[in-house]
Amino acid sequence: MRNIEAAKKEQTTGEVWRAIDLVCDRWVNLIMHSIFVGQRRFADLLKYTGMARSLLASRLKRMEEFGLIFRRPYQDKPVRYDYRLTDMGRDLFDVSMMIVRWEKLWHDDAKNPVLRSSHTLCGKVFTAECRCSECGEIVTGRDVKVVLGTSRREGAPAQRGSDFRRSKIKSSSLETMVPMLERSMEIWGDAWSVNVISAAFCGIDRFSAFEEALDIAPNILTDRLNRLVDLGILERRKYQERPDRKSYHITRKGHDLYPVILMLMKWESNWLTDGRKSGPRLIHTVCGRRFTPIATCSECHEPIIGREVKLGVPPSNRAGKTKARRP
Repeated sequence: MRNIEAAKKEQTTGEVWRAIDLVCDRWVNLIMHSIFVGQRRFADLLKYTGMARSLLASRLKRMEEFGLIFRRPYQDKPVRYDYRLTDMGRDLFDVSMMIVRWEKLWHDDAKNPVLRSSHTLCGKVFTAECRCSECGEIVTGRDVKVVLGTSRREGAPAQRGSDFRRSKIKSSSLETMVPMLERSMEIWGDAWSVNVISAAFCGIDRFSAFEEALDIAPNILTDRLNRLVDLGILERRKYQERPDRKSYHITRKGHDLYPVILMLMKWESNWLTDGRKSGPRLIHTVCGRRFTPIATCSECHEPIIGREVKLGVPPSNRAGKTKARRP
């Protein structure tokens, strides 16, 4: 019961749910990735993402309205613009790097190589790590206690259920996607899937508890649970014989998604709260202190920031024929 109430409170006060609603859309994720690797102009984004022109224009407009990007003119006659990240958008870099980390851990292969990340500070190719800001140790979902917040920033995205939520991935539509993102977009491109994972990290494990905590329709919940089981993020365990009932538990593969959730919470606290006590407080049980998750380089263990990271487009990238520019 406590887990349900915790998830309900998290849903009501916003916290990671607000961040999920804003950025967990497959097209927003794909556009953000494209800009991070240097694609800024409309024509380049169109070619790199494979999106329909009207869909790309619509998502860019919404992202600009949300404050993730802004337009900057680069040509006068006719007037043409490129798209740049705001501070708010640039701060999603850690989220993106943790998604790449998960891809490297679970889906890296020679035919579909994961994005290559080079840290200019140490000069080495690296994988992002999530560490505690206080003790410097690597953080996992098993050693974090979350103390939920109490209020939301006025004017911030409020209810779950935005238009972005309707972006449900279909495997048949993934041919136009950047290959490296196809696997992770099955999860991070759908807000309901991420909400279910977040609730599971809160300790929810039964169908009725998910339904109550998330206020989700049974058919949608069934679909997302089945998909997450198929993807190896959750596993079913029988807890009752008559009638046959099963609970849902996070797998090792699912636990490796936790750094992405932590970075989403960090981003939400930075941009969608009122700057007082509304954000969630994270306690690292290993050191016992309140902490902020820090994205670090696996080679030199220093914090990583966007301007010190070079992102290389995989050679097999079907849409990556345009020359990448620095974000």
